[in-house]
Amino acid sequence: MNQRNGSSHFTALVALVLVLAAPPQLAAQGMGRGNQQDMATIHALLGNNTKIKRTVTKLKNGVETLTESSDPAVVAMIQAHAAAMQARLKQRRPIRQWDPLFVELFANASKITFAMEKTERGVRVVETSKDPYVVTLIQWHAEGVNGFVKEGMAGMHKEHPAPPKPGGGTANAFAGMGDGVSTCPVTGEPVSKDVSAAIQGRTVYFCCAGCVEKVRAEPAKYLKWARAEGTPPLQSMLAFDAVYIPALSWTSQAQTDPDAAVKAVASTKALAQRWPAERASLMEAFPSDSRWAAELDRVGRQIASGAKQAEAKEFAGAHEALEAVRLILMEGRKRNGLEYFVDRLTAFHEPMEAIVLAAKGKRPSQLDSRLRATLELELLHAETLWLAVDAQIPDAERYGLTPQQEARLRRAMTDETTALMTLRSALATGTPAQVLNAAVSLKPPFAKLFTTFGR
Repeated sequence: MNQRNGSSHFTALVALVLVLAAPPQLAAQGMGRGNQQDMATIHALLGNNTKIKRTVTKLKNGVETLTESSDPAVVAMIQAHAAAMQARLKQRRPIRQWDPLFVELFANASKITFAMEKTERGVRVVETSKDPYVVTLIQWHAEGVNGFVKEGMAGMHKEHPAPPKPGGGTANAFAGMGDGVSTCPVTGEPVSKDVSAAIQGRTVYFCCAGCVEKVRAEPAKYLKWARAEGTPPLQSMLAFDAVYIPALSWTSQAQTDPDAAVKAVASTKALAQRWPAERASLMEAFPSDSRWAAELDRVGRQIASGAKQAEAKEFAGAHEALEAVRLILMEGRKRNGLEYFVDRLTAFHEPMEAIVLAAKGKRPSQLDSRLRATLELELLHAETLWLAVDAQIPDAERYGLTPQQEARLRRAMTDETTALMTLRSALATGTPAQVLNAAVSLKPPFAKLFTTFGR
């Protein structure tokens, strides 16, 4: 099966299986079943982009689009996706909230009329608005979707600018009117102490319940600290990972690359030296959590053990000691309700690493039914967890990413998505050698993605 033009029947089946077999932790990570289904369908459509024909006709008040395919499985996915997007607009359930164009589109969803008609080979959609600015939004969005059809998975992680607003303002300009403490961030009116919500780790107060969902959907639009600083808990996690991730990475590389040994020793030593200050900062993240201090003490012991073993050139042991750190911290963040993108990567790492280790060093003749079944099971687990990663691309400003780091992150995410699709295709019709090669190829793009958060 060609990676780019793989069997759409098989891909559609995979998309369905992903929805039905998703592990429970996805719900805890904010990846509900509706989101899973939508993302699985989108991935499947991008993987079959060469089988899709799409035409866009601009209208005075919007667009008319015709999206079709000669493949029945792709037709079913096109129709399912159009219906899902119609429901999202109606229910104000945004998607791609890291993409400026999509943020603005859903912010104006109440001004959009969406009419859908199934055709024999796909769907005809007419989107219109009485608002001239929203008409432009609709038309820009239609062109953006054309880009997805043209580029496939390569266009998945590209941002799309929103059109300028009338009067020279920008579509995503800051619109906050209050501080969320004494004045409502949406209206600027005095808050009601009975109306509050946890937004990115902080309690924010509002004048009325109607303003809560607006800020939940676009916190950076209404809260200055969410726009520029991130939350204090988030900042402390990022600062720690900046010194932790290099140590974790170098102790892994040093096991097979003698040239990495010096950096492994230096990075673990630097991490151990930094730990007292990092612990103090992390402690402030969840001061009311009675279990947090003990967990940080465990982290300290793991770091000390890792540094000691690295100094003794026992890099496998050092890496194992440091691996435990991210699991301890992930559990604490989950318990305290802190959404942290790196935790999604950590969850995905487990089945991804199981696939790599199962295939590493194996000869094609060793790919028996038992090994193939192991790879199939772990791949299904990895695919479902990857949907959660792909659904929550971090905001570069909040996560302190430079333009170069953001570009690296998006490229790595695209490469990992492609690697997963390649393995799925190889397991379906590939040779044993292709299967094993695709399995071990999952790790390089993941490593590149994860180390983006190190410094």
